[in-house]
Amino acid sequence: MVGGNGVQWDLDGEQSDLDDAVTGEGVAPFFQPIVSLPSGSTVGFEALARWPRQPHLGPQEVFAHAAATRQVTELDRVCIDRSIDAALRGGLREGALLGVNSEPASDYTGRADSEFVRRGHEKFSLFFELTERNLLKHLPTLLRKVAALRADGI
Repeated sequence: MVGGNGVQWDLDGEQSDLDDAVTGEGVAPFFQPIVSLPSGSTVGFEALARWPRQPHLGPQEVFAHAAATRQVTELDRVCIDRSIDAALRGGLREGALLGVNSEPASDYTGRADSEFVRRGHEKFSLFFELTERNLLKHLPTLLRKVAALRADGI
């Protein structure tokens, strides 16, 4: 079966890898350094969602399936919470930049909605990077999210 964005998946099995992945099963943050160009020092990290137990799945496929099954908000929230939790447990220094990716089409997960976002906001210079996937396809949702981020001090 071919889904949105030309992604192919088999939905005839009991439960496909994509079905598992969109629930957040197996998702783990991988941290990409953010480097100051003048000093060359690492000033923070951007958290990227990956599925190491399912290396054949990339974020494009997983989020396309989440969109097709109307689970983008839930998957986005799991990825954000796990990223911040890993940074908190992993000893990222206080005040460091921590970027978490967020889908433009997902509902905003703010400090009032997530203990992890609240704690991450308190400890780090937390920022949300809105992914390029379908950036302008969901413009009203995107604009509400940006306004909520600003109102939430992020």
